[in-house]
Amino acid sequence: MLSVEISGDAAVTRVALAGELDLASKALFAQAVREAPAEIVELDLAALTYCDSAGIGALVAAQRLARDDGRALYVVNVRGMVQTVLQVSGVLTELTQRA
Repeated sequence: MLSVEISGDAAVTRVALAGELDLASKALFAQAVREAPAEIVELDLAALTYCDSAGIGALVAAQRLARDDGRALYVVNVRGMVQTVLQVSGVLTELTQRA
């Protein structure tokens, strides 16, 4: 199960994810990113405990869509198993870039 908390202001919106980002929760994640009002969206993964290939795809797709809309989206506080999965899949560096 995934929980999402959105905070911040017009400059930077922080989307904090907790729990599991997978096939069952990727739609909730995508909706939260679409609702983030700022030009810069920071995805806080500190409390994310699981991320499968569907979750990886959702993170990459969200970053690409944000860039297409002229916004920046990147992940912060990546740790544990989620960090390992993103690193092994080859997307960690791209997802943590703030440009």
